Amino acid sequence: MAQSLLRFNVDPGNVLARKFTLLEQKLLPEVARQAALQTGIAMRARWSQVAGQVFDRPTNFTVKSPRYKLVPGKYAVDVYINDKAKSGTPPSEYLKPEVAGGSRPHKSTETQLQRMGLLPAGGFIVPGLGIQLNAYGNIPGRQLKAILTQLRNKEAPELATRRRKREGRSGKGGDYFALRTRRGRLHAGVYQRIPGPARKLRSILMFVNKVHYKKRFDIFEIAQKIYTRQFPFHFQREMEKALQNAAFKGLK
Repeated sequence: MAQSLLRFNVDPGNVLARKFTLLEQKLLPEVARQAALQTGIAMRARWSQVAGQVFDRPTNFTVKSPRYKLVPGKYAVDVYINDKAKSGTPPSEYLKPEVAGGSRPHKSTETQLQRMGLLPAGGFIVPGLGIQLNAYGNIPGRQLKAILTQLRNKEAPELATRRRKREGRSGKGGDYFALRTRRGRLHAGVYQRIPGPARKLRSILMFVNKVHYKKRFDIFEIAQKIYTRQFPFHFQREMEKALQNAAFKGLK
């Protein structure tokens, strides 16, 4: 998803298909620019509002991901989804399937599991029943890191023994292991052994062939509605302000 996700242009020579006085024509470029800017701000605000409504426990990073900016030297505004992140996947990428529907790009964890030969090529991961999601409904990053570390390094025996004792005392933790294909009643995925004599397992990650998202964040439709409703209002208001200022300055 490119940064210039949505760009709307304003042709100051044909705005609202109306006739302008000579003074209005002189003021028109700045009026059009300001009206476009105010409309872009309204689009950004509505995108954020809708993101907070349609997603389950969205992070502030997601809700605040819409951006806007004037295009230098043009009567245009870009309204887009943030395409930068200090770490992890930027919103412009992980929101793609929510905007357009369909599948999603592979996450870093999935790519690493595929490189280890554990997750079949083209496969995806989804949370298992035994994993505790964070406050935002996501798989905790620290747990994913611990899973990948164990599966990749196959801990040295002495380190594994120390960890088992430590986690056994706390009643948490246990070894992670992966099943590339189904084994008996266990589906392909990553499991965790629960410390104790019962030898129980938790399903942490399930391997699936595909994930499908319904379109539920239609930013283009939202933008079209905002433009249709608000641009004429902002244009008229900015023109009135410009004319009042011109009258104050004695311009003709």
